[in-house]
Amino acid sequence: MAIKKFSGSFRTRDDVFDNITPNNMVQPKVSHPAGEWKPAAWLPVKWKGEASKDYFVISSGKVVSLDASGRVVPSGLRKKAVAADPIFTYTSNDVSAKTEDIRTGEPLTAAAVKTVTLEEFCVAVLERGWVDHNDLSISGVRLAFNGTADDDDAIEIIKLFISEPIGICAYDIYSWAGDSPDSLKYTNYQKQHLIQFITEAQMRLPQMANSTQVPAKTFQNTAYVPGTHGQFPTGSAVLLLTASDLNDLERYDRESDEVLYSGGASASLKGIYLGKTKLVPEINALTAANKDTKIDVTGASTVAAVVNAKKRIQDISSLGDYFFDAAVGVLIVHSDFDDTTAHNNDTISPWEYGSAASAEHQHIYFVGPCKPGDYIDYDVESNFTATATKADSLGRVLEIQSFPKSLMDRTTTAWQGSSFDASMRMPGSATEGLPDNLTLSGQNGEVVGNRMVIANIRIL
Repeated sequence: MAIKKFSGSFRTRDDVFDNITPNNMVQPKVSHPAGEWKPAAWLPVKWKGEASKDYFVISSGKVVSLDASGRVVPSGLRKKAVAADPIFTYTSNDVSAKTEDIRTGEPLTAAAVKTVTLEEFCVAVLERGWVDHNDLSISGVRLAFNGTADDDDAIEIIKLFISEPIGICAYDIYSWAGDSPDSLKYTNYQKQHLIQFITEAQMRLPQMANSTQVPAKTFQNTAYVPGTHGQFPTGSAVLLLTASDLNDLERYDRESDEVLYSGGASASLKGIYLGKTKLVPEINALTAANKDTKIDVTGASTVAAVVNAKKRIQDISSLGDYFFDAAVGVLIVHSDFDDTTAHNNDTISPWEYGSAASAEHQHIYFVGPCKPGDYIDYDVESNFTATATKADSLGRVLEIQSFPKSLMDRTTTAWQGSSFDASMRMPGSATEGLPDNLTLSGQNGEVVGNRMVIANIRIL
């Protein structure tokens, strides 16, 4: 007897699968984008770790872009577009790190250690095919850089090769180890396979001061003359304020302000307006740059008046006591200070928050003056600066914190001896209440003060 095999038919719909939309979402939140990014192999070494002896090319917090090959590079390179200037310098560290010479594509040799000009950089970019000649308004494989007339050509190539900022470095970036196991610089040595950047974050940025002091302000006994509304002193001229002048200014006449209250009309005080309002307070604690930001003075009379720094105006009781109100540029001394014309050649030199920043920064900074609400841009060292332009802004300044605060300078901490450097000092009395973002900042002569810029960064 034959067995009849079962045969069935599936009842299927034919109006489903041809209308499905695939999932196009990689991730809904992109403050940490998903991707496989690598630093450019030709980036010069910025600094060397003292303990690990590793070489680093980009520091944590720096603004970064993508080059035309998809590699991560510091955004500041877009700002170095003047043909007469170098774009970066290869050093002996690059030979040791086997950095790829952008001009040849081979590991750097001792004979090739030199400053790479913008001309050489642009020629290398064109010859290695990283910029399409069809995208250029100029012609020819090699460029004839003969001075400033060719700056526009360099700017065009740089902007085609390096993108606008795409994020902030999430951590320090090692010199690139190699693209594959068989091409590693050192066998089985690759501490960073891929790297990450952040597109949105709130950051703490030490505010950088000028690496040299403000040019000496010559003391003059020119009297302060209030305007119609008794406004605070302004301008660049040095002015002398009497006790009465100080008390007429609301800044020094509020009893509720323990630090700035001058003590009333009978107070034995004088004020010297230094003509600057972006000055750095005196800080005796060591920074990584080992800078002492005390005011420098000349002339016997002025030296005698600026001896004992006080934390409150009311603590000024005799000649030699002084209080430096750096936020508005006023040096307050005892009324016994000799302000006669005989001492008009005395000089006073404080430090200033300015935009003149030295090169090759290891740490991230906010460079130059700013105020809450300012828009933020970046500079040639991929640091942050204030800008009046909203269209290309990377974020906003939310707050400027001044230190010490919360009585941290009165909190006794260990490692206070003068033999200990900043890296061994805990925030507190050992650092005059400054946090480690300030005490550990400062390489190659950089100087920071007591201010931290809190900023909201968002890069699209």
